[in-house]
Amino acid sequence: MTTDSFDVIIVGSGPGGVNSAAPLVDGGKRVLMLDFGNEDRRYAPLIPKESFSTLRRTDPQQHRYLLGDEFEGVPFGHVRVARS
Repeated sequence: MTTDSFDVIIVGSGPGGVNSAAPLVDGGKRVLMLDFGNEDRRYAPLIPKESFSTLRRTDPQQHRYLLGDEFEGVPFGHVRVARS
């Protein structure tokens, strides 16, 4: 795998990365999402072996592994948003 295999590289797979990737994937871009590699032993086994765009369009339970059962993936309190 080389970086020229992708149109866009997103660093970070949290809510910001996912929300950045979704419209790009829907628009037909080839997106690589990088993260530092924490293994989520609770939610990782729940993720079906489908492409991100397929999961976003078809999986009614996607909130479980994108946000968490208790929405623990949603930041509360002071949140900084990057501007381009």
